[in-house]
This record gives sequence, C-alpha cells and structure tokens, in this order.
Amino acid sequence: MIEKLEKSSGKVIGFVLSGKLHDEDYKTFVPQVESVLAREGKARLLAHFQEFHGWDIRAACDDMHFGIKHYVDIEKIALVGDRKWEEGMAKICKPFTKAAVKYFDADDIEQAWAWLREEHKVEPKGENHDDQEKNPDNPDRIKEPSNKSVKQLIIELGNKDGMVRLRARQDLVHKGDSVVDDLIRAFQEMHEPRHFEAAKALSQIGSAKAIQYLIGAFDDEEFRVRWVAAEGLVAIGAKTIKPLLKILIKRSDSDWIRDGVHHVLHDLVTRNLIEKKKTEILQSVLDSYQHLGAEIYILNAAENALDKL
Repeated sequence: MIEKLEKSSGKVIGFVLSGKLHDEDYKTFVPQVESVLAREGKARLLAHFQEFHGWDIRAACDDMHFGIKHYVDIEKIALVGDRKWEEGMAKICKPFTKAAVKYFDADDIEQAWAWLREEHKVEPKGENHDDQEKNPDNPDRIKEPSNKSVKQLIIELGNKDGMVRLRARQDLVHKGDSVVDDLIRAFQEMHEPRHFEAAKALSQIGSAKAIQYLIGAFDDEEFRVRWVAAEGLVAIGAKTIKPLLKILIKRSDSDWIRDGVHHVLHDLVTRNLIEKKKTEILQSVLDSYQHLGAEIYILNAAENALDKL
C-alpha cells in the first residue's frame, strides 16, 4: 500500500510504503507525483517504509518506468525506516534518477522532511552534470559524432569519468549495427563499468544480433544490467518472443529469468508493439504469473504459447 503523508506541501511529497506493492498502488501514487511536477516543475520525495515487503512484478515495472520517465524531474529522495529496503531502493534508484538520495532512521523522519525542504543548491548525482543534457541516453542529441576509432570508444566505455563514457556510448550507438559485435565482446569481458555501458549501448541500438546476449544478461548480478537488457529486447520487438519463451521454458525455476521475460512481454503487450494475435497468445503467459506457486503455471503457459506461434 502507498499512502500520501499529510505533511506534504509544495514540491515536497511524502508517502508511507507498507505491505507488498501492487500495480494498483502505482495508479494512485504516480498521478499524485505528476500533479506536483505539473504545478512545481520539480519534486522531492519522502518514502517511509513501514512493515514493507517489496513489490510484485508489475509494480516493479511501474516503479522503473516512473524512474525513467522522470529521470531529471526528481531533485531529492529521502528514504526513511528499514535499512534493508533503503539499501535496495538506493541500488534500484541509481541508474534511473539524478536525484540526491539520503537515508534516515524512522526516529529521524523530521530531519528527512527538513532536508527535503532545504533550498540550497541540489547537487544531483549521475553520469551527466550538464544542464542542457535533458536526456543523457538520447543518441540523437549528438551534433557531431567524433572521429574516434571503435576500439578507442570501447576503451572509453570503461573510463572513470561518466561524461566520457556517455559520449563514447552515444558515438557507438550512432554507428549502429556495425559495432554490435564489438559491443558484445565488451559486454562479455565483465569489466565494470564497460560491461554495463556495453549492455546499455546494445539495448539502444536494438539489433536482433544481440538477442541471445541480452537474454543472457538476465543472469547478471547487477539489477541495472538486467533492466537495460530487458529494455533492449523490448526495442527489438517481436523477434525476441520465441527466444524469450524458450529460455522461460528451460529456466522457469529462475526468479531473474521469470522477471526479465515478464518485463519484456509485458511491455510488448501493453505498449501495443506487436500484432494483436501475438498479444492474445502472450497475455496467457502474463496471466500465469498471478498464480500462487506460479512456476508450473508459467512453464505450461510458455509451452502452450510457443506451440501457437
């Protein structure tokens, strides 16, 4: 459950998060935050965790989509309460917001409100600090791609400077399919941050050549790598469906595989990215996730869907 706190005012809005969050919770939470953004231009959020038990799959997707949509709109996030969830939220927030994030114990909630209302300059985190970079992952913003070699750009994906990595990734995305093999090799090296940057570039290029490697990224220990891999598969579209169903059948016992496949199929269906016939077939797979002890239902639904395609 998500409940708005009465102390919310101006651009500062707070919520209590309790129990397990579901898709329905976000249908009330998101409009309230977006109302603040429409009125104030920016927002600062307080999340107070009370007997919190996490998200179901659809709620987790809603959470990530909200973060991506409002990448530069949230200035600060105060996490209050159970440190187990604070740390998890921080890891999830990191790739999808430029907000400053700070932890507070439950007894220090007044300090959290005060911090959110401070008006000194907010120093956002993230790999891009240039005010004119409104969307740091949009390769179309490059006015003049560099003349650097692909080898040099791949090296720069591992640079400590986030802006260097960003520009190298944008240059590589601009080159398109011709660098997919180089990016796959960089991704397989498992050298951070190059590993993540290569996954991100592959996802933005959206080449069918990368399907198996992006699906393989569902086993990555880094949540953000699994997320961008799923987004890349969504961008590729219908060609990913059969490989996704096959891995779901083979690895239906894996939480990460189930979550990753659900992410992609859910977006393909709800965003109308595939033809109606395929949508109807895949909906049965998505519905199978709602069963108690879903693994066997998911396996059967995936097998039936693959037979129909």
